[in-house]
Amino acid sequence: MKTNEKAVRAALELRFRGVEHEVERLLGFYVGRYETVTGFFRSWLEERLAEQASWMLEYIDIEAVAEGALERRCVWTMPAGQSAPSEIYVFLFKPVS
Repeated sequence: MKTNEKAVRAALELRFRGVEHEVERLLGFYVGRYETVTGFFRSWLEERLAEQASWMLEYIDIEAVAEGALERRCVWTMPAGQSAPSEIYVFLFKPVS
């Protein structure tokens, strides 16, 4: 397990008071540590748009995407803690098919 994953697990165990099934469930949705949800979506879109990202991102309102995801509860965040006080852990809930 990576050091970052250990920190996420520890934060989740603290948040959910050791309820292991909840910790494991959320670890499955963990996507990384970012300064903002908008920052997460920017990198997520860049990765998926590949070489088209440079011109397509000019036309995408990433803040609106991030706000919409938060409103619809597609994304959950929690503070990254003392090691990175200005960052958050981001969890992306993927649709079930």
